[in-house]
Amino acid sequence: MALTPIALLGAGVSLVAGTLYSAHVRLKRLPIIGTLVNVLIFAPLPLLAATHPPSAGTLLLTYCFWVLVTQNQILHEVADGGEDATGGVRTTGVVAG
Repeated sequence: MALTPIALLGAGVSLVAGTLYSAHVRLKRLPIIGTLVNVLIFAPLPLLAATHPPSAGTLLLTYCFWVLVTQNQILHEVADGGEDATGGVRTTGVVAG
């Protein structure tokens, strides 16, 4: 079965965000923006299972996933704060402490 348009959109957003986060542009180094871009890597993943336009339940699941991914990303940034600071990367976790 081929991916639906909404699944393709989710995959596309995830791939572009991943590239911007880690590749040459390296948005990871910008506080808040890096965190938001990282969330765009993972939050669209529930949409990959969409077989038709997302229902209210699917959108709620995606929102809940977004909240959890944001929380986990900030915790990850705090845990990696020393390494990021050594590398000159100022993530949201480094700035917020």
